[in-house]
Parts: sequence; C-alpha cells; structure tokens
Amino acid sequence: MSTAEAQRLANFRRSWKMLEMRIAVNFPESGSGIVGCATFDKDHRPRDRDAVRARFAYFRGKVAAAREKSGLSPPRMIWAPEVLTSRSGQWHVHFITDSSGKDYELLRGAWIYGRVMELEPLRLDPEAGYEPLARYLSKEPRAVQDFKSREGLHGWSCSRNCLKPELDVVTVPDDYVLRVPEGCITLLDETRGGEFGEFPEIEFLQCV
Repeated sequence: MSTAEAQRLANFRRSWKMLEMRIAVNFPESGSGIVGCATFDKDHRPRDRDAVRARFAYFRGKVAAAREKSGLSPPRMIWAPEVLTSRSGQWHVHFITDSSGKDYELLRGAWIYGRVMELEPLRLDPEAGYEPLARYLSKEPRAVQDFKSREGLHGWSCSRNCLKPELDVVTVPDDYVLRVPEGCITLLDETRGGEFGEFPEIEFLQCV
C-alpha cells in the first residue's frame, strides 16, 4: 500500500474525530439538538446510495419549508446513511438537527418514505462528551473497511449552514505544560508517543 493510500485509509477510519468537532460546535449542550433515525419501509426502499442521498435531500427540503412557514430558520443537520451493518438489512439514516421546540411532529410529517422515525433529545455524555455519538454515526465505514467498492458505503454529511470548528494554532516553548482551564470538564488528558517523540493531548468542554 502506498503512503498516500495508507494515509487516506487512516483519515477515513478517524473521520469520527472530525465529526465529533462538527457536532460539538453546532450542538454545544444537551438539549440543543435532536438525534433521529429515519427508516425506509419496503415500499420505498432505495436502490443505492445516490437514491438515499436524493430522498434525504427532499426530506430536508420539506423540513426547511415547514420551519420557514413557522417563522423559523433553516435547520442545521448532520446525517449518515447506514445499511451494511444493519441487522434488519434496511436502509436508514441517522441524523442530528437543531431543535426548534416543535420538531418531533414536524420531522415525522416530512418523512414520507416510511412510518418509523426514532427521535430523542441530544444528550451529552458527561465523561466522554460527543465521542460516543460521533463514533456511532460513523461506525459503518470502519466496520466494513472496504469503503471503495462496497455498495452503500458512506461517510457523514452536513448541511451548508452548519458551523465549522475554528482552529487556533500557536507556538509554545518545549517545556510548556498543557492544562485544562479551570471550571472545564476534562474529556482527554494523555501523552501520545510516535516515531519522532511524544506529545501531550487534552480535550475539554467549556462550561457555560
């Protein structure tokens, strides 16, 4: 395997990390979003990934139109289709969307491809943060791994109005000590080793 191919595979397997940051910046606390799973019934079963993408886009359009009619902003949404690791073998789409307070019936009413849509408030794990949710939404590509040739394989996607994490890069002395700011929740605090030495890594949630 070439270096470029190995790096691409490594990035693919770690895509949950990018998803974790995207979820965190768009849904900063428990209750700020809704986690859903929309299932296609046998009469609307899509033929392939492109059909899933098109039908979910139509669903998102109906949600946006319903929210606009109610005087609400367009929904921010992150989603990931799944079929290959599903026990039922049925296409379904996991998604997270921001909450307007009236979303449950609005979302179910916009889903015309099946009767099953599971919805629950977004809950932030007090110890692991967004990692379990990000790993769950992106689990199928890592489980199957043959992401280039297997039909239905996917990553995750998000609407254009989703916020992007802002990166702040600074240079520090070699003896600089990373510390979690006071009042924040520590999610990760460890030292990683590699071919060129060791480096510390911390993750935390800022309490508001």
